[in-house]
Amino acid sequence: MNNLKTIYKEKSLIVELDSINKLNNITLADFVKLKGQDIEQFLVNQHIEKKHVLVIGGGMSAERDVSYMSSNGIVRSIIELDYHVTFVDMGIDIATVLTKLKPDVVYNALHGTYGEDGCLPGLLNIMHIPYTGAGVLASSIAFNKKKSCEIFKANGINVPESKIKKKRIIALLIQWNVLMLLSLFLKDRVSVLKLFLRKINSLLLNMIFHMVMKF
Repeated sequence: MNNLKTIYKEKSLIVELDSINKLNNITLADFVKLKGQDIEQFLVNQHIEKKHVLVIGGGMSAERDVSYMSSNGIVRSIIELDYHVTFVDMGIDIATVLTKLKPDVVYNALHGTYGEDGCLPGLLNIMHIPYTGAGVLASSIAFNKKKSCEIFKANGINVPESKIKKKRIIALLIQWNVLMLLSLFLKDRVSVLKLFLRKINSLLLNMIFHMVMKF
Protein backbone atom coordinates (compact mmCIF):
# COMPACT_ATOMS: atom_id res chain seq x y z
CA MET A 1 0.00 0.00 0.00
CA ASN A 2 2.88 2.38 0.64
CA ASN A 3 3.69 2.39 -3.09
CA LEU A 4 0.22 3.81 -3.73
CA LYS A 5 0.69 6.49 -1.06
CA THR A 6 -2.27 5.19 0.88
CA ILE A 7 -3.04 4.60 4.52
CA TYR A 8 -4.59 1.45 5.97
CA LYS A 9 -7.99 2.19 7.44
CA GLU A 10 -9.73 -0.91 8.72
CA LYS A 11 -13.09 0.63 9.59
CA SER A 12 -15.15 3.33 7.94
CA LEU A 13 -16.52 6.11 10.15
CA ILE A 14 -20.16 7.04 9.65
CA VAL A 15 -22.26 10.06 10.63
CA GLU A 16 -25.91 10.75 9.87
CA LEU A 17 -26.69 14.30 8.78
CA ASP A 18 -30.42 14.90 8.64
CA SER A 19 -30.09 18.58 9.56
CA ILE A 20 -27.66 21.37 8.68
CA ASN A 21 -27.81 22.40 12.35
CA LYS A 22 -25.54 19.50 13.22
CA LEU A 23 -22.71 21.26 11.38
CA ASN A 24 -23.19 24.66 12.97
CA ASN A 25 -19.82 26.12 13.99
CA ILE A 26 -17.97 22.89 13.23
CA THR A 27 -16.26 21.40 10.19
CA LEU A 28 -17.29 18.03 8.82
CA ALA A 29 -13.87 16.57 9.70
CA ASP A 30 -14.21 17.61 13.35
CA PHE A 31 -17.81 16.40 13.48
CA VAL A 32 -16.73 12.95 12.25
CA LYS A 33 -13.97 12.84 14.87
CA LEU A 34 -16.52 13.58 17.60
CA LYS A 35 -19.52 11.59 16.41
CA GLY A 36 -18.23 9.06 13.87
CA GLN A 37 -19.13 5.42 14.43
CA ASP A 38 -18.14 2.23 12.66
CA ILE A 39 -20.81 0.08 11.02
CA GLU A 40 -21.11 -2.19 14.06
CA GLN A 41 -21.92 0.77 16.32
CA PHE A 42 -24.01 2.76 13.86
CA LEU A 43 -27.78 2.52 14.27
CA VAL A 44 -29.21 2.33 10.76
CA ASN A 45 -32.28 4.54 10.30
CA GLN A 46 -35.01 2.29 8.89
CA HIS A 47 -37.55 5.09 8.47
CA ILE A 48 -35.93 7.51 6.03
CA GLU A 49 -38.67 9.26 4.05
CA LYS A 50 -36.42 11.45 1.93
CA LYS A 51 -34.02 10.29 -0.78
CA HIS A 52 -30.95 8.90 0.94
CA VAL A 53 -27.65 10.26 -0.41
CA LEU A 54 -24.48 8.62 0.88
CA VAL A 55 -21.45 10.90 0.55
CA ILE A 56 -18.17 9.00 0.59
CA GLY A 57 -15.10 11.08 1.38
CA GLY A 58 -11.91 11.12 3.41
CA GLY A 59 -10.74 7.63 2.61
CA MET A 60 -7.30 6.04 2.44
CA SER A 61 -5.62 8.29 -0.10
CA ALA A 62 -2.83 10.77 0.58
CA GLU A 63 -5.42 13.35 -0.53
CA ARG A 64 -7.94 12.57 2.24
CA ASP A 65 -7.64 16.09 3.72
CA VAL A 66 -8.51 17.62 0.34
CA SER A 67 -11.46 15.23 0.10
CA TYR A 68 -12.72 16.44 3.48
CA MET A 69 -12.54 20.04 2.27
CA SER A 70 -14.70 19.11 -0.75
CA SER A 71 -17.07 16.97 1.29
CA ASN A 72 -17.65 19.77 3.78
CA GLY A 73 -19.37 21.89 1.12
CA ILE A 74 -20.99 18.94 -0.69
CA VAL A 75 -22.73 17.64 2.43
CA ARG A 76 -24.10 21.06 3.37
CA SER A 77 -25.42 21.69 -0.15
CA ILE A 78 -27.18 18.31 -0.38
CA ILE A 79 -28.85 18.81 3.02
CA GLU A 80 -30.08 22.23 1.88
CA LEU A 81 -31.64 20.50 -1.15
CA ASP A 82 -33.73 18.50 1.35
CA TYR A 83 -32.09 15.09 0.98
CA HIS A 84 -31.20 12.77 3.83
CA VAL A 85 -27.40 12.62 4.00
CA THR A 86 -25.07 10.07 5.51
CA PHE A 87 -21.34 10.74 5.36
CA VAL A 88 -18.81 7.90 5.32
CA ASP A 89 -15.08 8.31 5.83
CA MET A 90 -14.16 5.23 3.80
CA GLY A 91 -12.21 2.27 5.14
CA ILE A 92 -11.62 -1.20 3.72
CA ASP A 93 -15.05 -2.34 4.98
CA ILE A 94 -16.86 -0.05 2.53
CA ALA A 95 -18.72 -2.94 0.83
CA THR A 96 -20.20 -4.00 4.19
CA VAL A 97 -21.14 -0.39 4.95
CA LEU A 98 -22.93 0.02 1.62
CA THR A 99 -24.79 -3.26 2.07
CA LYS A 100 -26.15 -2.21 5.47
CA LEU A 101 -26.92 1.45 4.71
CA LYS A 102 -28.63 0.79 1.35
CA PRO A 103 -28.40 4.34 -0.08
CA ASP A 104 -30.44 5.53 -3.05
CA VAL A 105 -27.32 7.10 -4.56
CA VAL A 106 -23.66 7.55 -3.67
CA TYR A 107 -21.87 10.87 -4.07
CA ASN A 108 -18.21 10.04 -4.70
CA ALA A 109 -16.27 12.82 -2.96
CA LEU A 110 -13.00 10.89 -2.68
CA HIS A 111 -9.79 12.38 -4.06
CA GLY A 112 -6.90 10.31 -5.35
CA THR A 113 -6.48 6.54 -4.98
CA TYR A 114 -9.61 4.36 -4.70
CA GLY A 115 -11.93 7.24 -5.60
CA GLU A 116 -10.63 8.89 -8.76
CA ASP A 117 -8.91 5.79 -10.14
CA GLY A 118 -12.10 3.79 -10.74
CA CYS A 119 -11.96 1.47 -7.71
CA LEU A 120 -15.05 2.80 -5.94
CA PRO A 121 -17.09 3.13 -9.16
CA GLY A 122 -16.24 -0.52 -9.91
CA LEU A 123 -17.57 -1.65 -6.55
CA LEU A 124 -20.73 0.43 -6.97
CA ASN A 125 -21.29 -1.09 -10.41
CA ILE A 126 -21.12 -4.59 -8.91
CA MET A 127 -23.58 -3.58 -6.16
CA HIS A 128 -25.94 -1.83 -8.64
CA ILE A 129 -25.83 1.45 -6.69
CA PRO A 130 -26.12 4.67 -8.74
CA TYR A 131 -23.29 7.15 -8.20
CA THR A 132 -21.96 10.52 -9.31
CA GLY A 133 -18.92 11.07 -11.50
CA ALA A 134 -17.19 9.07 -14.20
CA GLY A 135 -17.25 5.28 -14.54
CA VAL A 136 -14.45 2.76 -14.16
CA LEU A 137 -12.74 3.11 -17.56
CA ALA A 138 -12.82 6.90 -17.78
CA SER A 139 -11.66 7.24 -14.18
CA SER A 140 -8.76 4.79 -14.48
CA ILE A 141 -7.49 6.30 -17.75
CA ALA A 142 -7.79 9.88 -16.50
CA PHE A 143 -5.91 8.91 -13.33
CA ASN A 144 -2.95 7.80 -15.46
CA LYS A 145 -1.57 11.12 -16.70
CA LYS A 146 0.84 9.51 -19.18
CA LYS A 147 -1.89 7.40 -20.78
CA SER A 148 -4.26 10.38 -20.85
CA CYS A 149 -1.70 12.47 -22.76
CA GLU A 150 -1.20 9.65 -25.27
CA ILE A 151 -4.96 9.46 -25.91
CA PHE A 152 -5.25 13.25 -26.23
CA LYS A 153 -2.40 13.36 -28.77
CA ALA A 154 -3.87 10.46 -30.76
CA ASN A 155 -7.11 12.44 -31.06
CA GLY A 156 -5.49 15.68 -32.18
CA ILE A 157 -5.67 17.49 -28.84
CA ASN A 158 -2.67 19.69 -28.09
CA VAL A 159 -0.91 18.85 -24.84
CA PRO A 160 2.26 20.37 -23.33
CA GLU A 161 5.51 18.46 -23.78
CA SER A 162 6.41 16.48 -20.68
CA LYS A 163 8.97 14.03 -19.35
CA ILE A 164 8.57 11.37 -16.70
CA LYS A 165 11.42 11.28 -14.22
CA LYS A 166 12.01 8.78 -11.46
CA LYS A 167 11.62 10.19 -7.97
CA ARG A 168 15.07 8.99 -6.93
CA ILE A 169 16.75 10.95 -9.72
CA ILE A 170 14.78 14.08 -8.81
CA ALA A 171 15.76 13.66 -5.15
CA LEU A 172 19.44 13.34 -6.10
CA LEU A 173 19.27 16.44 -8.28
CA ILE A 174 17.82 18.38 -5.35
CA GLN A 175 20.60 17.07 -3.10
CA TRP A 176 23.23 18.17 -5.63
CA ASN A 177 21.79 21.65 -5.80
CA VAL A 178 21.84 21.88 -2.00
CA LEU A 179 25.48 20.71 -1.93
CA MET A 180 26.46 23.27 -4.54
CA LEU A 181 24.83 26.03 -2.49
CA LEU A 182 26.64 24.83 0.61
CA SER A 183 29.96 24.95 -1.23
CA LEU A 184 29.47 28.69 -1.67
CA PHE A 185 29.44 29.19 2.09
CA LEU A 186 31.79 26.48 3.37
CA LYS A 187 35.53 27.01 3.57
CA ASP A 188 36.37 23.38 2.97
CA ARG A 189 35.11 23.31 -0.62
CA VAL A 190 37.33 20.36 -1.54
CA SER A 191 35.42 18.03 0.82
CA VAL A 192 32.10 19.23 -0.56
CA LEU A 193 33.35 18.67 -4.11
CA LYS A 194 34.40 15.11 -3.25
CA LEU A 195 30.96 14.40 -1.80
CA PHE A 196 29.37 15.88 -4.90
CA LEU A 197 31.46 13.66 -7.18
CA ARG A 198 30.55 10.56 -5.15
CA LYS A 199 26.87 11.39 -5.68
CA ILE A 200 27.40 11.66 -9.44
CA ASN A 201 29.28 8.36 -9.46
CA SER A 202 26.47 6.69 -7.50
CA LEU A 203 23.86 7.96 -9.94
CA LEU A 204 25.83 6.76 -12.98
CA LEU A 205 26.28 3.28 -11.49
CA ASN A 206 22.58 3.14 -10.68
CA MET A 207 21.61 4.15 -14.22
CA ILE A 208 23.98 1.54 -15.73
CA PHE A 209 22.53 -1.16 -13.47
CA HIS A 210 18.95 -0.40 -14.58
CA MET A 211 19.99 -0.35 -18.25
CA VAL A 212 21.62 -3.79 -17.89
CA MET A 213 18.57 -5.20 -16.08
CA LYS A 214 16.34 -4.23 -19.01
CA PHE A 215 18.16 -6.63 -21.40
